[in-house]
Amino acid sequence: MSAASITETPAVDRPLLGVHVLFVAASLDTKTREGREARALAEAGATVEFLGIGETVPAHLQDTSFPVTLVPDIGIPPRWSQLRWKWACHIVNRLFWIPRMKFLHAKGARNPLLIEKGKTLRADVVHAADLMILREAACIARSLKAKLVYDMHEYWRGHVKSPLLDTLPEYATRLIATENKYISRANLVLVTSETMKDRIIEDHGPLPCHVLYNAPWTYVTANTPVNTPLRFVHLGVIVLDRNIHELLNAFSRVYGACELHLHGGLWGNVSPEQMDELLAKYQGTCPVFYHGEYAHSDISTILANYDVGVYTATAIDGNFDVTLPNKLFDYLCNGLAVVMPPFESIERILADAPCGVTVDTSSTEAIATCLQGFVDSPELVEAYKKEAVAHASQYAYPEQAKKLVAAYADMMDRNTHRIARKARA
Repeated sequence: MSAASITETPAVDRPLLGVHVLFVAASLDTKTREGREARALAEAGATVEFLGIGETVPAHLQDTSFPVTLVPDIGIPPRWSQLRWKWACHIVNRLFWIPRMKFLHAKGARNPLLIEKGKTLRADVVHAADLMILREAACIARSLKAKLVYDMHEYWRGHVKSPLLDTLPEYATRLIATENKYISRANLVLVTSETMKDRIIEDHGPLPCHVLYNAPWTYVTANTPVNTPLRFVHLGVIVLDRNIHELLNAFSRVYGACELHLHGGLWGNVSPEQMDELLAKYQGTCPVFYHGEYAHSDISTILANYDVGVYTATAIDGNFDVTLPNKLFDYLCNGLAVVMPPFESIERILADAPCGVTVDTSSTEAIATCLQGFVDSPELVEAYKKEAVAHASQYAYPEQAKKLVAAYADMMDRNTHRIARKARA
């Protein structure tokens, strides 16, 4: 399958030349979104640096030229009670004389060392990777008199109550309080869907929100024929919210020339034994193949072998129907037809790029009927695949990078924070 990778930004088009950006994250291990953003900003002329919590620099950042500063994790674990947190702060303060430690603890900072280290670095913009680190990023930005960017890849008001996170109620409440307090300080808020943007403005009033889709850098430019047998693929971790048991149950009722391939590691509530039981339980006339974990860099190579990308998540919390799954853009940008849940944010994308359908993912019969329709109509699959290829460049990350750079350039040109506060008043 032919793929078009991004072209380097011309040296003459570097609107962020001289701007120093400090990305702050609680964990740098799996921040593919921040990695894409850092690359886009660097190609636009910005100097990019990372500040995070941990002991070793993650492999995906070792291969870049971005400086990385790490501090040890002494912050409050998500499941700790406030009492244990206060005792831990007391012990640390006794063992290590750190100026203003008591003040920072009283303010509820997750990692005071991160704030103290951040204040010694240079930054024109402090980019908070998510809500977990927003408080620290806001403190660093205020100290450095820098702009603050808040990257919202989840709708946290709904997400912190997810059964998958197993978040203590008091910790979830504290996270929401943190967002309510510090989001108004942000000069730029990045969200992942138009629906999420609407919800954030409803929650917090006028804010400088911009939508960036979590799409891959590369995208296909040529159509490929439909495989015989037709090949369905489910890409992503195998976990409760992916509704994998319902997909396997539905596929066991499909007949004809087709296959289902599962790519992704087992996580949380699905053990290898449970996965084997599911595969044995839902044996139908069409074969199912489980391929295990995959490297993020191999997604395009993997998807080149398939026709229809399937994602059967159900909305187990208030985050799912607001944000957009990465899988949608992985499938679309690699030229696949898609089967998706009927979330408003997804339906908005498919209305613009009609490369597939939504289906009631809580119904086994509905999923089975939908998949059977694709098997019976390969010409429909071909038409959807062509639509995906036609819209791939529109959603792939090179286009999102342009939006990010434009938002940053606009932020550096005017005081958006003051304008937003005036509008709310």
